Amino acid sequence: MNLNKVAVYGLGGLGLGICAAWIRAGYNIIGVDVNSNKIKEINQGIVRHPDPLVVKSISKAVKENYFYGTVDGVKASRLSKIKIIAVPLFIKGRNPDFTAIDDVVNKIARGLKKGDIIIVETSLPPGTTINRIKPMLESISGLRAEEEFFLAYSPERVVVEHVVRDIEESYPKIVGGVGSKSTEVVAQLYSKIVKKGVIRVANATVAEFEKLIEGIYRDVNIALANELADLARTLGIDFEEARMAANSQPYSHIHKPGPGVGGICIPVYPYLLMWVAKNLGIKLELTSLARKINEKRPREVVLLVEKAITRLGTNAPIIAILGAAFRGGIGDAENSPSLKVAKILVEKE
Repeated sequence: MNLNKVAVYGLGGLGLGICAAWIRAGYNIIGVDVNSNKIKEINQGIVRHPDPLVVKSISKAVKENYFYGTVDGVKASRLSKIKIIAVPLFIKGRNPDFTAIDDVVNKIARGLKKGDIIIVETSLPPGTTINRIKPMLESISGLRAEEEFFLAYSPERVVVEHVVRDIEESYPKIVGGVGSKSTEVVAQLYSKIVKKGVIRVANATVAEFEKLIEGIYRDVNIALANELADLARTLGIDFEEARMAANSQPYSHIHKPGPGVGGICIPVYPYLLMWVAKNLGIKLELTSLARKINEKRPREVVLLVEKAITRLGTNAPIIAILGAAFRGGIGDAENSPSLKVAKILVEKE
């Protein structure tokens, strides 16, 4: 067991997965969350998570006294060598809300010591780690990054339902520090956990940018698929047949169309990057258009349903929506377009 304690801030689906991965790598863990009921349950060995490896790892660690949860973020910072930030970044009026991030950074800074390592995994607007988090840590703690503590951004790249597998096996870890020392210190840590290796990028801002464009790539391509599917329908063409034929060419990767885009990632990332771009006087026209196309999909699905009802000539249809999650194979309905379709249909009764 590694005596260097790791404090993980934010015990949601991602945070608990991070705890499990570091436990499996042999570290003592302090889990930090503002939800006292969640902390109480976890300290009793009750872990609620869709990944069985998370449940098994944390339950065993609680029983064997190398994991405990707390609401005291300052104390957790004092007791730990490594601090990992996994609290959510919320959106208010299409602008980022840094409240949770700022609160955690403040608590970490008040317990920060020489030689400590801070890793940020929350998806953030590019420049946040260097221009917001670093100055806060230095101002409150009186310590200097790169000289007395290390700070790096390393985005999560996981699906919560198999978060441990994704951390350990599925993808390389991206690491960008506020300086070369921080990059190397954090890269060395993750090289012991991540089997696909570590990709070191120039700095934290590159890593933040990389994470957002992963999601925006998908949002734009889903919007393209939705637009092309509408045209195919009007032409009387089976879009799936055309899509599969097109994708037999190795440079074509046309997505499947659908009722929209859900979850807490892909619908949010475009707004984070558009917010940064707006502050720089730049308009991301394609990114913005893709978001508009995907946001109006639930209403367009309802229009298709209404046309079908009219063709059938029924006055009292029973409509079944098969699948409430925001995508297939998971149990998460956060921002699910299926639920938006259902809401619009109910409002039309």
